[in-house]
Amino acid sequence: RQLSARFLQEAKVELVCVRRLLKECDGLRSVPPRAVFHCQQAVEMGLNSAMLRTCGVSEDEVAGGAAHDLIDFIKRIRTAETNTAEQRRAQQVPLTEEDVDWLKRAYLASRYPKPGRWGVPALLYDQADGERALRLAEGFVEWAERVEDLPDPGKKRRSWNQFQESKTIETPLPQSTPSETFQFLQQAAPAAPAVPRLVLPPPGKVG
Repeated sequence: RQLSARFLQEAKVELVCVRRLLKECDGLRSVPPRAVFHCQQAVEMGLNSAMLRTCGVSEDEVAGGAAHDLIDFIKRIRTAETNTAEQRRAQQVPLTEEDVDWLKRAYLASRYPKPGRWGVPALLYDQADGERALRLAEGFVEWAERVEDLPDPGKKRRSWNQFQESKTIETPLPQSTPSETFQFLQQAAPAAPAVPRLVLPPPGKVG
């Protein structure tokens, strides 16, 4: 829970950065592309906070490229198996698939030039884009702070009726004396592989 609170605090700091980047300051223009990027980061931090506080996260969900795949995370939350009414309410994530896809692409598109992508990243997003991203991020961080119980976004669990107890195979023993029982078990056991006998050559044939 301590780590969850730190992620949430970082998400709120990202929103502070966004508000400053969307304002002109000391004769310098606003920077909407960077604002959009920080909104994506706020959503990512908020999602990590909510998951850490409720359903937990795996190592690959907080490190590496998979940690930035908002589409996959939110889709798995929306389609995960739920056990409580609160989990079903929590699945109502305040972002549409189009919004999530737009923010995901902004993670790189707002900063890095790419072969085949026209234009300079710093000019691809305008003030309206920055305002849109801020509204989305603020709503999501508010949801992340309020949510109480998220369903496990991992693979769907199999139902208990798919599992069956293994049954012990018992060999019925006949009613007999101990020596007869021993002979019966020897017959039931798989035969050991035959060991080749050592046959000595006739005298005078060695070499």
